Amino acid sequence: MGGGSPVNVSVQTITVGSICGYGVDGTNIEFKCPDGKVFSKVEFASYGDSKGKCGSFVRGEWFAQDSTSIIQNLCIGEQTCHTHVGGTEFNLNMVGSDGSRLAVQLVCDWYDPKISKEQRMKNIQEEIDNEIANQKGPGEGDPYNGFGPPE
Repeated sequence: MGGGSPVNVSVQTITVGSICGYGVDGTNIEFKCPDGKVFSKVEFASYGDSKGKCGSFVRGEWFAQDSTSIIQNLCIGEQTCHTHVGGTEFNLNMVGSDGSRLAVQLVCDWYDPKISKEQRMKNIQEEIDNEIANQKGPGEGDPYNGFGPPE
């Protein structure tokens, strides 16, 4: 894949299994898991005026709504993935969007060659659905241990 200057791209590894990357408009960015691992989760993905650093990225005032799904489709189940950083790739073509950038944080996990990419995606979705279903609502959970009566 040609084009783009590597000068404005950074890739950083944080906690075990997390890979981060940050690229500006017009560059190419590539992510790679260690041998034997593949990308299993997109912790953050935003093309627009994202801010922050690896482990604490936040969306800015404007961003491409489908950034996460685009990165999921490119990376989940793969050991390496790459994309050109630009409005065309992320379906965001705004006047005055100069200075757009892509911030991504991915998780690498052990690869099981017996499980297809589609099954891994299904397993990830089920895991997310279970986490949501098992979240405790107001008044549920640990007993009150504060000072004074609960309000």
